Order: sequence, then C-alpha cells, then structure tokens
Amino acid sequence: MPIGDPCWLKAEIFMGFIDRRLLIDHLREQFQINWLGHHGIPHWARVRANGLMLARETGANAHVVELFAWFHDARRANEHQDDGHGARGAAMAKELKGQYFDATDCTTKPHATSAERQFFGQ
Repeated sequence: MPIGDPCWLKAEIFMGFIDRRLLIDHLREQFQINWLGHHGIPHWARVRANGLMLARETGANAHVVELFAWFHDARRANEHQDDGHGARGAAMAKELKGQYFDATDCTTKPHATSAERQFFGQ
C-alpha cells in the first residue's frame, strides 16, 4: 500500500492498545534520518506486516511484534552502522509506554519472554 494510504495504519485485534496515528506522528517528529529511507517508515511497515503474518503462524504476541516494528529503528542516527540504535529505540518505547500504547498485557503474563520484559522494562 502507498505510504499516504491510511489503511496500513488500521489494525487487526491486538492484545493491547496502540494509538497508531499519534505514535507514528511522534516518531516522525523525532526521527533523525530520511523518513522514507531504507530504515524509515516503509521499512517499519514491512517489518510490521511480515511480523504479524509470522505471529499468526507461530503464536507470537502480535502486540509485541507490532511495537517492535515501530520502535526497532526509530532512534537510528544514520542508515549505516549504528550500534545502540535498538537500545535507544527500546528506551524510547519505555518512555512512551502508557502515552501512545499499552504494554501491560504483554509484560505481566507469566509466559512473557525475557526479550518482552527487557523491551518493556519489566
């Protein structure tokens, strides 16, 4: 779907709440590199789509998968080697939790993985 088409913002049913429009607006305001570049929003949308397909097949937590798609490259400083960009994205997710999305359902379940607990700060 074209980037201007809001249909890719529509979601199926997830385990938690994400205000996609406001979250993406916030991410765009702080994004340091080309929004439409290799690690920008088109890439995030592909990561989201592929991740959600895999989640349906594997039983992975779709809410965590979607949040990962939005945050995994959100704090990149460049399109090339950028050690630490994932940790910076996770730190931003922790700061925004409760403002643009709810992560409680993903992190409080006994079967939450260590990656989920680390990503959401629990």
